Amino acid sequence: MEYPNPKRKKSLGRKVDEEVEKIIYKVMTNEGLEQTISRAVVRALLGLVNRYFLLIIIGVILVLILQSILIAYALKTILN
Repeated sequence: MEYPNPKRKKSLGRKVDEEVEKIIYKVMTNEGLEQTISRAVVRALLGLVNRYFLLIIIGVILVLILQSILIAYALKTILN
C-alpha cells in the first residue's frame, strides 16, 4: 500500500535551485535577450539625440536654407 507523499514546504535551497533553473533556461533559450538589446539600443539613441540636439537642429536649419537656395536657383534658370 502506497502512502501519499505529504506536501512538504519548499526549502530555501530548493527555491533557489528553481530560480537558478529558470534563469539558466532563459539564458539558454535567449528568452528576453532581444528585448534587452532593443532597450539598450533605444537608450543609446535617445542619449545621442539628447547630447547632440542643438547640432541636429542647426543641421536641419542649414539643410532647409540650402534647399530653398537651390530651388530659387533652379526656378531662376528655368524661367530665364
